[in-house]
Amino acid sequence: KRVTGHGMAGRSAAGGARTKFLAGLGERLGHLARSRPQVVLIDDIDLALLPALDGLLQLVRSMASEPILFVFGLDASVRSPRLDAVRALAEVVELQPLSSNESVQLAASLLGNGKAAQAVGARLWKETGGSPGAMVEWLHGFVNAGLVEKSTRGWRLVVDADEVAEGHLDLPVSVLERIRPKLDGLDLGDRSVAEALAVYGHEAEIEVL
Repeated sequence: KRVTGHGMAGRSAAGGARTKFLAGLGERLGHLARSRPQVVLIDDIDLALLPALDGLLQLVRSMASEPILFVFGLDASVRSPRLDAVRALAEVVELQPLSSNESVQLAASLLGNGKAAQAVGARLWKETGGSPGAMVEWLHGFVNAGLVEKSTRGWRLVVDADEVAEGHLDLPVSVLERIRPKLDGLDLGDRSVAEALAVYGHEAEIEVL
């Protein structure tokens, strides 16, 4: 009983802190919106815990009369009652993956046209399937790993383009952090399959999975 009591007290304290935070955030947003319209962008809400989603819904509803645009990013394939409630309040825009050519254009916007952009763009598309958010995370990973550096004329690839196109690249930490919550949600059987694929060393066909 004592353990249960502590747990309930902890949840109550957390709920009180969350309510206080939302009230303060709403007050601040309302103050800013009175001087100029505001845009609030929150990505990956499909990874949020239920209390956080409830808080977002509460915030959006409380700000309905203010000139504030809320933009939420989420995986369209993920469904839940809370996410459906968010969708019901919003105008839904589904973004399509980038093509391989568009991926090269994205790389060229950073590196300029040339072999480097071709190699980086092709590798980005191969690793992400055209997901714009994932591509940006991979580009950040290239910079953090020292593969792309700032120069006096902009950004440049400092390793051989062929190495980027075909060589081994470590998964960027930010990408791993996005994947980990989804892996944590797998049951034992699915997790065993994921662990086997991690050391398989080759691409696996959907039929095999």
